[in-house]
Amino acid sequence: MTATANSIFTTADIEGLADLIAFAKEELSLDDLHPNMAARYRDIAAGLTSEGIERTPKAIAEFVALAVEEAGHLDQVAPWVFVRYLDTADDILKEF
Repeated sequence: MTATANSIFTTADIEGLADLIAFAKEELSLDDLHPNMAARYRDIAAGLTSEGIERTPKAIAEFVALAVEEAGHLDQVAPWVFVRYLDTADDILKEF
């Protein structure tokens, strides 16, 4: 799917999205994480699909980076760390 100016990211596969985000950060699947950590990634995935985030790598990367790194502003995420979230956002868009 190609992004349009008004395209919003959404998916019904919250579990799959959460698993992808968890693996990108932890290098473990949801099944391999402590239940509280797995729930955290499910919450992040649910937020990504419900917050009306634009379907672009940058917008998705910003949302995921702020949520995973528990940062209040993107300036609090190191640039080299943010690049990893851009890669994750690309993977998300390819998968979902």
